[in-house]
Amino acid sequence: MQVSIGNWNLDHAKQLERREGIRSVLQRERADIWVLTESRDSVCPGDGYRLVAKSSPGVRDDADERWVSIWTHLPDMGERKTRDDEFSACALLVLPSGARMAVFGTVLPWCGQRWRDHRSAGGAAFEAALTTQAADWRELAAEPGIDGLCVAGDFNQDLSDRHYYWSSVTRESLRATLSDCGLRALTAHPADPVRILGAGERACIDHICLSAHVAARQHGSPRAWEPRWNDMVLSDHPGILVSVHDA
Repeated sequence: MQVSIGNWNLDHAKQLERREGIRSVLQRERADIWVLTESRDSVCPGDGYRLVAKSSPGVRDDADERWVSIWTHLPDMGERKTRDDEFSACALLVLPSGARMAVFGTVLPWCGQRWRDHRSAGGAAFEAALTTQAADWRELAAEPGIDGLCVAGDFNQDLSDRHYYWSSVTRESLRATLSDCGLRALTAHPADPVRILGAGERACIDHICLSAHVAARQHGSPRAWEPRWNDMVLSDHPGILVSVHDA
């Protein structure tokens, strides 16, 4: 049996027409687990899904908006606290096999964005946020009773073979941190689905990373889709989806 994980930045889904289109795409893709960023509580992926974890309100004082939301139709064991509750969220889910997977949703600072007291320049904000969130990743990966870890969301950094977005310094830092946490990015080069979708002109900055032993059970290749519906642009980010064989 396969378990599918979808990741999509909804670009705040401000207009009602865009929300309708986003819901249609989410219902079409029907991932078992959705990590949505720049999301809204009111944008549900479809019947049977529950919002199991969400970051604290922090987007323009709009209580409906979240930087991170995690939805699923799988059983869950509740939300977990994170060290960065504005830009991350975490839930413990139960896969059909009974295995327990921690799903950690993230938004890391983009170019020009401050994080807490850290400036963007030189990647300082990115590095500070990454270090803080990675402390959660390490704890979750080592926690007894958790059989695997998924970290997904808008990393605002490519993991491609050539420069696309943020910087080579932060890219290497992200690679090293993922490796240190025992995580493998299924959306990195050479399997980057956005690079393939865009004929080499773009690259993933939204990633799905899994514990190495879970990533080894990958089913097929990662897939990306254009963020369009009925000639309407739904987001400034493509969506991505991966599948793995359940343990």
